[in-house]
Amino acid sequence: MFNINIERALISSIIFEPTILEQFIKNDVKAKDFYLPAHQQFYGAILSLNKKDSMIDEEFIKKECKDYDETALLDVIATYPLSNAVSYIEELKNLSSKRHLVDLSHAIKKSALEDDGIEAEAKAKELFENMENSSRVSLFEEFDINDVEAKKCEFYLENWMPIPKRTVSIVSAPGGTGKSWTILQLAIRFLKDNPNEKAFLWLSEDPKELTKERANLINESILRDYQGLEKYRNRLTITDSETLQVLEEYEKGHRINPKWFQLRSNLKKYDLIVLDPLIAFYGGDENSNGQARKFMQQFTQFCTKENKTLIFIHHSKKVTKEDIGSKTRGAGALVDAVRAVYEIEKIDNETSKRKIRLTKDNYGASKLFGGFEKDLEITPRYEIERTETPKDF
Repeated sequence: MFNINIERALISSIIFEPTILEQFIKNDVKAKDFYLPAHQQFYGAILSLNKKDSMIDEEFIKKECKDYDETALLDVIATYPLSNAVSYIEELKNLSSKRHLVDLSHAIKKSALEDDGIEAEAKAKELFENMENSSRVSLFEEFDINDVEAKKCEFYLENWMPIPKRTVSIVSAPGGTGKSWTILQLAIRFLKDNPNEKAFLWLSEDPKELTKERANLINESILRDYQGLEKYRNRLTITDSETLQVLEEYEKGHRINPKWFQLRSNLKKYDLIVLDPLIAFYGGDENSNGQARKFMQQFTQFCTKENKTLIFIHHSKKVTKEDIGSKTRGAGALVDAVRAVYEIEKIDNETSKRKIRLTKDNYGASKLFGGFEKDLEITPRYEIERTETPKDF
């Protein structure tokens, strides 16, 4: 009636991502709920560190423990953290409850043999009360609606291409349509409008030098800002590094890559985050709704808990004028998980402008956008005209 692997994974998860300790405290997890004495000691140390508002990591846990089992702690550190601890907390509490009930049943049996009937009956009642009222994990939070503060959704770039804050959006287009140009302009406009915030763009399909060239052209030729990008030093960060697959194959299924926790930590200093392309970070079957939901859940939870706004750049299928509805490629769960989807289309006989369609709008972006489609200047006109054949924008 214990599972050492679950215990290790739960403690490892707290060390890798201390904020999830809130889930343990909320569900009244106590040190005695762990079976292994070393795990009881580690968790007790974590609770003590949290109470002191101290850092929770391996070294501080060692200092907090009077006499710790080094091998047991190494086993914990070597265990992959969990992407979602709630179900495992529930199992931990269930196993703890079963052990307690077995202990009580043994005590009743002993009492029946050694004590009088009244005392044995009292212990039996305690057993039934524990069975009825045994601690269970809260499956949801309850709020009286009168105690909830009403708030409207906030947006970035209200006057250009409204992006809902603290959630995930998608910008989608076929190859060669202008996704990179669009997202670069979006990022620069974001920084102009929000002087105290930072943006991070992981544009894995474009060399960073080309991204810098395009950013300069957008800043000067479209936004007419001749002061250059230096004004955004330490606020606009880009990378063309190889991407990290957040969902990865594991044994006969898929799991959340343990490196996702480190990625989250690296992204904490940014307010707007752009990941391009979505599929490079995915790692699962693009058409599997189950895998897509598991993948997207990591990012929606991250945005909500960490107050981040994230945009995925996603490829869409080639379209014709007769096509209707969303053209975004892959499992429907990818689109279902986000709150806004913008799709980019070329305009006949137009080189610098693109038609931007708002094909999903959960939070009312269309009211700010002026409807569900708009033509926006995306590429600098002279950059197009100086070449006979337009580049693959």
